[in-house]
Amino acid sequence: MNVRTSIRVSAIQELQAAFEDRLKLDEPLARYTSARVGGPAQLFLIVNSAAELETAVSIAY
Repeated sequence: MNVRTSIRVSAIQELQAAFEDRLKLDEPLARYTSARVGGPAQLFLIVNSAAELETAVSIAY
């Protein structure tokens, strides 16, 4: 399964518009774990507030 089968392409475009370069595609998770292991996340976003989280979830779903 690829990212386009699990989330609408239009949602990805909306997330990119809302969060610009903060939205990462195929981001390796190793740099975010203490053991430095982890494969690529289909979509990766670090939000800075509850409001941003709400926005991201609203767009995705």
